[in-house]
Amino acid sequence: EAAANLLSVSKIANHGCTVTFSSKGGKVFDKNGVLIATASVEEGLYRLHTVPSTPQRSFLVTKDEALWHRRLGHLNNKGIGVLKNNSHGIDTEYQMSSVCEVCLRGKHSRKPFRASGKRASNILDLVHSDLVGPMEKQSFGGNRYILTLIDDHSRKVFVYLLKEKSEVPKHIEEFILINGRYS
Repeated sequence: EAAANLLSVSKIANHGCTVTFSSKGGKVFDKNGVLIATASVEEGLYRLHTVPSTPQRSFLVTKDEALWHRRLGHLNNKGIGVLKNNSHGIDTEYQMSSVCEVCLRGKHSRKPFRASGKRASNILDLVHSDLVGPMEKQSFGGNRYILTLIDDHSRKVFVYLLKEKSEVPKHIEEFILINGRYS
């Protein structure tokens, strides 16, 4: 009975790995060329040193096309195709077949306002604003609304993340207070 476990180099190679040996030791590379183990020479034998793998919960292979679309920030089919060709783990037959409601809402548009040709004369004379929300998912900070305020004269843009729609007046007052100093 052997006093140590033995490892077959041919079995490793059959799994797509590459094994190299030298007088100082050896190395084992996976099929992607990533070093996965080293070996040192001890009493005429190669002793394999491995590092225990840690579970990677953030990398899960799935064929759910809608999930990939969401994971990649609602990337379009062409972009996902480019990414698929330059990475590992994305299903090779990827083609988004269903309609994404979030993308549709994001693409809604209205005709732009006519350019006035003239800017406000002073800070706070004219302020453009927009409120978006409630978002389907809240941010890490618990926010579900986005308020943008733009001063027409200075063209300064202020973006506020809000938890509740009722916070809008507070942020408009803050905007006026901050910009009132410069008028």
